[in-house]
Amino acid sequence: MKEIRLGSAFFLTTVLAAAATVATAQCLQSPQAWLDKVRSIETSESISSEKISALLSLESLYEKCVDQRDSVYAVLIHRLGNIYMWQDNYELAVRYTKGAVKINNSPTKLAQRSFLAHSYFNLALIYDRINLQADSRKYFDSCIAVASRYPEKMFIALLAYEKQAFSFFQSGDYQKSIDMADKGILLAARDNDVLSEGLLMQKAQAQLELNEIGSAEQIIQRMIRVLEGGKGDAEYLASAYSVYGKLLVRKEKPAEGALYYRKAADDNRKNKLWEQCSRDLQDLGLVYDEYLHDPVKATDCYREAMELSQQLNDVSQLAALYNNMGMLHWRQKEFRAALKYYQQGLATMTGLSIDTSFTALIPLAALRETANDNFVSTLLANKGESLLALYMEERDHSLLKLALETFKLTDKMVDQLRWKQAGERSKLYWRNFTRNWYEHAIEICYQLNDVKNGFFFLEKSRSVLLNDKLNELGAQSNLAAADVEQDQQLRARKFSFERQLMSLEEHDPTYLEVQQEYFASQENMERFILGLEEKYPSYYRYKYDTAAPSLDALRREVLHDDISLITYFTTPSLVYTLVIKPDGAEFKKIEYTDYHKDAVQLISICADKEAINADHGSYAKLANRMFTKLIEPLTITTTRLIVSQDDYFIPFEALIRDPDVPGDYLLKYYAITYAYSVGYLMQNKNKVSEADSWLGVTPLKFSSSLNVPSLLGADESLKNIGAGFSSPHFLMDEEATKGKFLREFPSYTIVHLYSHAKADSTGTEPALYFYDSLLTLSELQTLDKPHARLIVLTACETGAGKQMQGEGVFSLARGFAAAGIPSTVTTLWQIDEKATYQLTELFYKYLRDGNPGDVAIQKAKLEFIATNDVEYSLPYYWAPTILIGQTGAIQESKKVAMVAYALAGILFVVGIYVVIRKRYSRGSA
Repeated sequence: MKEIRLGSAFFLTTVLAAAATVATAQCLQSPQAWLDKVRSIETSESISSEKISALLSLESLYEKCVDQRDSVYAVLIHRLGNIYMWQDNYELAVRYTKGAVKINNSPTKLAQRSFLAHSYFNLALIYDRINLQADSRKYFDSCIAVASRYPEKMFIALLAYEKQAFSFFQSGDYQKSIDMADKGILLAARDNDVLSEGLLMQKAQAQLELNEIGSAEQIIQRMIRVLEGGKGDAEYLASAYSVYGKLLVRKEKPAEGALYYRKAADDNRKNKLWEQCSRDLQDLGLVYDEYLHDPVKATDCYREAMELSQQLNDVSQLAALYNNMGMLHWRQKEFRAALKYYQQGLATMTGLSIDTSFTALIPLAALRETANDNFVSTLLANKGESLLALYMEERDHSLLKLALETFKLTDKMVDQLRWKQAGERSKLYWRNFTRNWYEHAIEICYQLNDVKNGFFFLEKSRSVLLNDKLNELGAQSNLAAADVEQDQQLRARKFSFERQLMSLEEHDPTYLEVQQEYFASQENMERFILGLEEKYPSYYRYKYDTAAPSLDALRREVLHDDISLITYFTTPSLVYTLVIKPDGAEFKKIEYTDYHKDAVQLISICADKEAINADHGSYAKLANRMFTKLIEPLTITTTRLIVSQDDYFIPFEALIRDPDVPGDYLLKYYAITYAYSVGYLMQNKNKVSEADSWLGVTPLKFSSSLNVPSLLGADESLKNIGAGFSSPHFLMDEEATKGKFLREFPSYTIVHLYSHAKADSTGTEPALYFYDSLLTLSELQTLDKPHARLIVLTACETGAGKQMQGEGVFSLARGFAAAGIPSTVTTLWQIDEKATYQLTELFYKYLRDGNPGDVAIQKAKLEFIATNDVEYSLPYYWAPTILIGQTGAIQESKKVAMVAYALAGILFVVGIYVVIRKRYSRGSA
């Protein structure tokens, strides 16, 4: 269950307000006289419609009196666009403002380039209001670029940075919010405006969301001291109190936090800053409800805030308040009351006259057009959770079905929310936060025994960022500029009529006329989007729908008579398991409170030869316990398994069926491969080439500045592997630079890397060593889509990285998967030299016999155990090598040889590497 916080918008003013008198019919004698007339209209006490009439008359007169459209005319129509924007007439606002831009952007003496900053700023505000964030941010960037060149316009650049930071904060992209604030702060410092109150507080506010409490506290305490001391703009003091209140709550000092929220609300009320006052009361209510457990005071705060928001017609704030009122009742187990408030919040966000009964579903199209995906997603998820809770009380299955449909809508909005986020930290924040929502959705599917939707939500819960990247790589087409422009115009027109409709009463004589125009604009936009979907199917599939693969497609394209897939979703006390078989499916919920502890312990003990040898009995009990929890309850009839885990890559082959039977490993019964998700498996499934090409890379030695040891014998190893290919290509020694690898890598279908690597579980970015420098995990995301079908990573720690539940380990292996490579061979830890040579020979033998990669690995390991001393039956020697991604029967002998040598290379080289450097990697792939 999640509250909604709007945060504080710290910018105090927009750019250039309005006014009005009626223009005369006489031509004015100078440019300044025209500008004075415009300003007199703006600063009058007339209502907006009268100002517009006066400016239109003045525009008509100017066109008669002055032959050329110059910067004075640009100011005039810019002001018209400004007033139309505040009237919610976005179509005309865009038209007039872009007209001003066109004049001032022309390469003539008639232009005034510095005034472009004002017009770009207003265009950014317009597109922000109609929920075209990408366009809004583009125009803010243009505003900053222009204003930064003119000292007298610097204030507009700082406002643009502040507005950008707040926009990213509102959308949940907290890292980007911090970045924007920092850029503005730097610009202010260069302009000797060292205080930058709004930017600093916006930064602190975003830092709190990312739990950077120490940095946020330093900023906000400093700001309070400065502002209370009489320096800076006193109107920012209330905002400083508000952010400090949030900080104190985060530091588990809710009573003190409540005092600062109250001070903020009182200051804003005194200064008649009603919007900020409403937000402070909302935050104060949340503290009373969630932390001080005083629902009466919380309700009083929320109701006072609602009255202010209704007077201001602040849709987002009202929706947030309805959400938090819903949470208040949810905490008291008053689920029907909670559902009523969530539904009111959704109705408010969409602006539609819909049934406020919680049983009514709002159309997805209406939800997608709202101004804040974050709020809509939260309201939907909270509604779904309350429906589930109400079902557990009343056992009415119609509630479960309604909850399922609600979470389907939540998923669509979460997709849209994620598309608009730029910073990876923000994406991971929301990725982690939404995991709880998917848990509830999966529980609903389990209660309904709905395998189809259960599979859908299991897929959407895992490796989402990886799948997004792969979808993006597949979207090769881009919209033409003309289509982008038309899309913007149609959306602006629809939003104009929608907002006008909201401001009219049904008995108003113009209501029906505006309503008709609104419906026509909506139909025109929908037809246009349908046309774009036909014209750019891959682009719009990525932008608007990250659909999970279907069960039918999975069975048809991945599973065969001898393959089943097991997908897991873990919680602190439960493991949801779905087995997809060629001819059926099985949905289980398993109680397992020690899963995460057992998973870490299993990987750790398997990777430590001394530990597993000294206490094999404890290992056997642990491996059997995990078998009885994760495998035994399932009915699996196939001999090959694909395992999709949502966190660690556990070596399932090393699980033990019967601890009293020596060597009764799961390896004996199943050939196992691993997958980040089914979506990952099915990406690039048709990736074929006329002929396989192989690239082998090893630096042998490294630049002295890198301080890593040489790789003696690596060149001979690569030559032996490359001999199995018709035209092998090598990058060795000083040729193995990062630059050459990046240029050569995309052209080859099989790539073998032999180098050093570094990674750990603390968040240090994984990196590969080349002769001259390091290639980091983030740099892999910038690669052009490679041709490679298989990459073999034979470097220490290629499978290690920071663990992100639901996304897996951010390792080098995962990085190459995100670059579009469908199969990766990696190791979970290192093995010794003897095992390397024997497994290499056995593995090659079984591949040559026509076995697919997973079966070849299984048979090689089984024979290795059978023909060696008992010590070599320990999983330390044979379990770490795994294949992640696609696998299938290799039918052509040529392909058998190529894949055999590529996969065998990892076993051979790792063994040699162990002699050089005895280091264990306990991370997972």
